[in-house]
Amino acid sequence: MGTRMEVAQLEERMNIEDYRKLQGLFLDSSGSPRPLSRTEFVDLAWSSVGRGSKEEYGLLFDSVVFTQEHGSLLLDVDAIKEEERVDWGGLSSFLLQELSDKVKNSRTRSGPRWKPVRTLTCPHRDPVQKVLCLWDISRQLCVHRLAGVFPKTQEDTHTLLFLHEEQHLLFLSFNSLLLLLERKEEEERSSHEHPVTCVLYNSLFRQAVSSDSASSVICWRVDTGQKVKQFRRCHGNAEISTMALDGTQTRLFTAGADGEVKVWDFNGRCLHRMNAGLGRSVDISQVLLLRRSVLVMGWDRMFTVFRLHSFSQSYVEPSEWKGGVQHRSNVLCAAFQPPQTLVTGSYDGEIIEWNSSTENALKKLQPLTEHREDTHLGVNGKEDADNSIAVTRLFFIPGRTPKGGADLVSCGGSGVVRLWNSAHSRLVGQFTAHNSDLGSIVMTVSPCGKYVVTADREGTLKTWDIEHYYLELHDGITDEPPKLLSSFRPHLDRVMHLETCLHGNRLLVLSASSDCSVALSYLRGDNVGLFGQEEQWCLERTGPLHPQQEAERKPREEGGERSPPNETLPDPGTSAGGGEGGVKDEGEDCGSNAGDSRKHLSR
Repeated sequence: MGTRMEVAQLEERMNIEDYRKLQGLFLDSSGSPRPLSRTEFVDLAWSSVGRGSKEEYGLLFDSVVFTQEHGSLLLDVDAIKEEERVDWGGLSSFLLQELSDKVKNSRTRSGPRWKPVRTLTCPHRDPVQKVLCLWDISRQLCVHRLAGVFPKTQEDTHTLLFLHEEQHLLFLSFNSLLLLLERKEEEERSSHEHPVTCVLYNSLFRQAVSSDSASSVICWRVDTGQKVKQFRRCHGNAEISTMALDGTQTRLFTAGADGEVKVWDFNGRCLHRMNAGLGRSVDISQVLLLRRSVLVMGWDRMFTVFRLHSFSQSYVEPSEWKGGVQHRSNVLCAAFQPPQTLVTGSYDGEIIEWNSSTENALKKLQPLTEHREDTHLGVNGKEDADNSIAVTRLFFIPGRTPKGGADLVSCGGSGVVRLWNSAHSRLVGQFTAHNSDLGSIVMTVSPCGKYVVTADREGTLKTWDIEHYYLELHDGITDEPPKLLSSFRPHLDRVMHLETCLHGNRLLVLSASSDCSVALSYLRGDNVGLFGQEEQWCLERTGPLHPQQEAERKPREEGGERSPPNETLPDPGTSAGGGEGGVKDEGEDCGSNAGDSRKHLSR
């Protein structure tokens, strides 16, 4: 009687070359396939292969025959007739079936082998935050952060995790305590199909406008979160890095990685193409509209300027800035204060003030000299936007003058927000808004100049009250942060752009993230929703008011006086004009060349 084990022992001793020799036995002198009897197979295999015995090759032959005829490997040698013949197809099928069964059995029997548990020395200087992060490895995104699941235990707690992928279960142990987390299946919501790069608020149409890395622009109704229109392939396949609106809110500027800035109307027509990169692909970080010119920056020590009179043509070439090159590093951002004050910020932390009329540099503002050593280059010699002193956002604080305290605010690397006095060219205050390990942050200032909103690469937004912060100039630099009004996390990944808008009587925050979503939130942290979500919202319902309105309403209500339901705060520099834009069918391709040329962009 033969068994499967005896046959398997012969197979384990054979290699690839041995199987090639077996295959050659089933070919005659002319190369044609031939079957073999038991005696022929045993004699030829034993003499050709050179390993194993004749009895083992006989068992192999019998196994093939019984598997084909009876489907059994319990062999009865006496039942094998001499006239039974086997060809190479039958033998190879048997060997493959054996291999498949062996693999299945090995998977069933095998289990993980664990090395002895080691206690690693904690590399962190500060206490480790008890936060569990779940990551999407393919996209390298943190899809969820769990806080509060770790119980209060001693410092020498040993924690183990086990993820059961098929059942979506996560086991956590804390010494003798075992916790089970079960994943709840939810539909993934997103506003865009690709990472969102910028979001703006159009006060004329009362809509949000967002762009993404796939060169699409989408307009949204702020009242409901519903999509109004979408323009695809605005710059072909090039990413849209940033956008801007003109003073009339009827012209949209989009900056592409192809080095062009395009001017659109809200019917999807390209009116002008601005050759910012001079035919090269460049990284455009900001487009700033002045009264008689447009500035484009991000990839060079000098910004590119386009004169308003040049827009008589559909294809617009840049002009020369009279002030020349003043920065020692790439210019990343700028801000304008009427009537003629322009400031620009660069990668090395330097801020330069210009006269926008004469285009001459007036003065330089620099952070403390001891921070200069933090400047470094990234991979391949390119400047790293997360440099601790890099200036990536600049805003003049509305309602403030340089004669008082801080009138200019900047942010950039290491999560630091800095406040400046432009008249005295000095840094007056700074505070860490986000963890320095998170790198560069983004920021915006409310139109009333009373609130600063910051965001980081984990999707967290923070609202700061700066209404009474550094109104007077003092000696030294304060590190005391302003009052933190709220901290919330509407996104799963890095926030790329922030915008505040006064919509009706409510001050709202728009945020664009690389998690493909655009979020609308109240200033104090309540999330309205994600644009494009299935369930539409309604801002006409009762919701949080502007923070100042809430503060002003309480004394009136205590005195028996009710505030008007539609009271609007005075917000310098912001138009809350009404009017709705027409709805456009989705999928319109905006990759066409510039059409109707205009003699002017705004009146």
